[in-house]
Amino acid sequence: RSRQQRLSYSHLVASMSENDEHDVRTVFVRNIAFDVDQALLEQTFADIGPVRSAFLVTQKGRQRHKGIAFVQYAIPEDADRAVEELHGKELNGRKLKIEHTRKRAPLAERKQRKRAADDDQQQQEDEPAAAAAAADKPRPAKKHKPS
Repeated sequence: RSRQQRLSYSHLVASMSENDEHDVRTVFVRNIAFDVDQALLEQTFADIGPVRSAFLVTQKGRQRHKGIAFVQYAIPEDADRAVEELHGKELNGRKLKIEHTRKRAPLAERKQRKRAADDDQQQQEDEPAAAAAAADKPRPAKKHKPS
């Protein structure tokens, strides 16, 4: 498998920046029937134009795909045509949903964003533990003033 095929869907989507323009050559395909294989995916999109790469996204350790794929064309205009012509087209009983992907943020930015998210998650996990530890501490007895 290529490096690109090993990437999981969550990493690909999480790394897409809201402010970036779309990737002119790559389309994101959703709602793919589970009986569609790599060859059928490539054949379907090759009818539009030459495909540089196409891969079905799978979960780690599983062979069954998640019903989504990325297809990269050699020519940007072919990606536009694929969105126009194949969006809503039925493939093995399911209507495909196709859109342009957004450009990925630079690697350094993606790593920084992931580190920040991991830090936030760790902080959220630590807060309840600290509150529970504080609740377990014995409180000093109140002193009563004589009336």
